[in-house]
Amino acid sequence: MDYTLAALKIFGSQLAGSTEAPSSEGSSPAQMLFGIRFQRAWMQGVLLSANYNEAGEGRLVLDDGSCVADLFVLPKEAEGRLWQPGMYVMVIGAYIAEQSKDNYPAIKMLI
Repeated sequence: MDYTLAALKIFGSQLAGSTEAPSSEGSSPAQMLFGIRFQRAWMQGVLLSANYNEAGEGRLVLDDGSCVADLFVLPKEAEGRLWQPGMYVMVIGAYIAEQSKDNYPAIKMLI
């Protein structure tokens, strides 16, 4: 993850228009949208569901008003936080293009 790249504040439906950024020597894989290179997306919205498995990993579904997005939470990120449907949240996380579908983005949360 290249933290010199800013997290792009975006609606989930706009992520469908992103493309793979050209790679350069020593750079991490990234996406391009509106001419901006990014790896992380910043989204806000209402949680529709929150499910955790026995290992403590979570899968949340966020509605940002333009689409719904899958959010993946690692156990260390979920520890001590109670995510519940109906909560309004702001999340920043790695955009996972290969797991995303049209108008249904996948984000790996960084809390």
